[in-house]
Amino acid sequence: MDNPILHVLEEWGADMQFLSRSDYPYAMHEADPEWLTIPMGGTHPDAVKGIEEMVDEIRIDLPDSPLHVCVPFGSGGTSAGLASRLNSDDHLWIYPALKGPDLAAEVNTVFTRLGISTKANLHVVNQAAGKGFAKKDLSLWHSLCGLASQTGIWWDPVYNGKMVLLFREQVRSGQFPGGANVVLVHTGGLPGLIGYRSRFQLADMPHRPIFPGE
Repeated sequence: MDNPILHVLEEWGADMQFLSRSDYPYAMHEADPEWLTIPMGGTHPDAVKGIEEMVDEIRIDLPDSPLHVCVPFGSGGTSAGLASRLNSDDHLWIYPALKGPDLAAEVNTVFTRLGISTKANLHVVNQAAGKGFAKKDLSLWHSLCGLASQTGIWWDPVYNGKMVLLFREQVRSGQFPGGANVVLVHTGGLPGLIGYRSRFQLADMPHRPIFPGE
């Protein structure tokens, strides 16, 4: 209960109560039945509706079809919301953060549980970049540091960073047509950079995000 991420939350003024994973949903409901309990990972029917609105916002800037939308996959809520609103001409590229023998089946399970159907062309990239989920990976880290130096944009090493590195390889190999409207959805996770760097005693980041207390 003492780590860099918690220090950041304290600096941001968060009121933290420590609960076990199994006690979490019940404790929140008992505290106030009117509260909305956000599940681990954030996937919830209300979250899916919010992501659907994101597609409408994207089309304001990119009205021409088709769209190629790329998104990392953790608990699946972001992918589900995108899938439910994209059209039959659009392509949704899903990049799971975990390795597995049949990641497409896992994506389908999440969509079924949320009652999501899609007209979009789904592409599940059946390989996760790096050595494994949240494992120390110097090659991955150095690649993301280089990308931040070149662009000024940071990607976390657990979800979004794996997506953008795989996407870069796909572009190099010609998997996206020239002139395509491509959107990479950055789902956040940047505070995790602090914990990842501290846990694995990695070198400091160039142009890193500024967090309270640092």
